[in-house]
Amino acid sequence: MMRFSPARPVKFLLVPAVLALLSLSAPTAWADTITISLDTGNSAISGFTGPYGEVTVDRTTATTADITFTALDNGTNQFLFGAVGAVGVNVNGTATTSNIGGTQAFSGGSLSDGGAANLDGFGGFSNTIDAFDGYTHAWTEITFTLTLTSGSWASASDVLTGNQFVAAHIFVCGSIPCVKDDGALATGFAGGNSTETPNPDVPPVPEPGTLLLLGTGLVAVARRFRRA
Repeated sequence: MMRFSPARPVKFLLVPAVLALLSLSAPTAWADTITISLDTGNSAISGFTGPYGEVTVDRTTATTADITFTALDNGTNQFLFGAVGAVGVNVNGTATTSNIGGTQAFSGGSLSDGGAANLDGFGGFSNTIDAFDGYTHAWTEITFTLTLTSGSWASASDVLTGNQFVAAHIFVCGSIPCVKDDGALATGFAGGNSTETPNPDVPPVPEPGTLLLLGTGLVAVARRFRRA
């Protein structure tokens, strides 16, 4: 008569679970993202209803984060980024800026690392991006990568700090979409630090090291049951 071993079903269940966890541990990117609203305009643009844009902070490792500035509209006016001090962030620590890019509203123009600079009405920012020329070379989106040169960030919420986490040089358009030949209705700056929310489209994912440790433990348990 064949005897039923209670360890056998447990073993067969554990092995697929271990394989699934190890496959999840392969990616190096973490889903750790927050969004900050550019909702405070200076006197030059405060008469136009914001928010003027939003900033996504995506911590990809303990020492790197991808920053995305996205211009918004209020149903009547579209907003754009541009000129010197087009966008800026206050980093928690010291970081270099790389992978600068984005999406232009019109043709021509370029982006460059502006280093540390003051953005009108919102004080100094540790890392800024400059856009070539003014409104006719404006941008709807500006992206770049921050690399921390010492220490580490425990979460996306740790990447930025200060009185104002983010700020941007804003062009206000009189239509949606903006028309290049119409020029800007107003030009000013907007800042933000009051809105900081997890991105609902990116569910939290455990760090690869945590998954690998858990998977290793399950492998050991499976081997024990196999010997039994």
